[in-house]
Amino acid sequence: CHASRCLSSASLAPELPTVRTVLVEQDMLTLRTRPNAQAPVAAALEAGVIAELGKCDPEWCRITAAGYKGWAPKASLWGVEMDELRD
Repeated sequence: CHASRCLSSASLAPELPTVRTVLVEQDMLTLRTRPNAQAPVAAALEAGVIAELGKCDPEWCRITAAGYKGWAPKASLWGVEMDELRD
């Protein structure tokens, strides 16, 4: 192709989003306001929802989906390792 009309993957790389996502595996997963099973409920998500992954401690991850934010147990999410920590 002509250089002025050719779009390569290398030219797109700097614009790729750096957002990490996870899949909710548990139906009606309860999001909590803090990483604690007794914390107030922030929302409930259906299985199959794709959420943005935030901070993770040893047992919980903060996720965001459709404007809802909260903490979910790692074991209920696909796409994050159980020993993974994120700031």
